[in-house]
Amino acid sequence: MRATFGYAQSAIRTAFLLNGGSLVGIVTFIGGRQDAKTLVAIAAALSAPVRCFVLGVIAAAITLGLSYISQSCFTRENSTGYRRAGVTFQVLAALLWLSSIAAFSVGAFSFPEVIAQIPVNPPAN
Repeated sequence: MRATFGYAQSAIRTAFLLNGGSLVGIVTFIGGRQDAKTLVAIAAALSAPVRCFVLGVIAAAITLGLSYISQSCFTRENSTGYRRAGVTFQVLAALLWLSSIAAFSVGAFSFPEVIAQIPVNPPAN
């Protein structure tokens, strides 16, 4: 049981890192622009991938909470009701984890298309 919980923690941590790291990368990319007009255009263009990554972080956070509740139910295993609740929360956590990974995938695959649409302004001399 402890090994399973360790794998679950690693999977949740991975979902956080994928989505959170992507958000940090986008914010860094946007922040590197000096021209306000270009900055607004880039921020608007990147809103869809940012939403995906934010949803991924939220899903990972809820997954963490559901995993805690699930494990809490399993520690009170003397009752069939707690066991059933634990399995239910475990399934919900797994589905939300998959949603987090799916959100990352959608954001990551849409990012190159969005970047290709952003006009490139040559630096002023």
